[in-house]
Amino acid sequence: MTTITLGRKVVYSAVGGFVFTLIMALLPNTAVIGVLAYGYPFPWLIQSFSPFGRMALIWSSLILDYLIWTVVTFLIIKLYQMLKINRKE
Repeated sequence: MTTITLGRKVVYSAVGGFVFTLIMALLPNTAVIGVLAYGYPFPWLIQSFSPFGRMALIWSSLILDYLIWTVVTFLIIKLYQMLKINRKE
């Protein structure tokens, strides 16, 4: 029976958090009225409705999104590992 070490779980979680953060940028988030916002749960990429509206990156929301999705990925890996071990017993 092979188990994933804590170091590998952290690395996989960091990569998974990055991937989930980028995927969630494809989903529109209507948290702010008057702008197009992307990123979930916190909008971190915004653009105003004007024809020449510039896009803005909100770093604090991006970092929070990344941290949230990294923790979610870590919990998914841990849960999968626990269910896999229980199924073999």
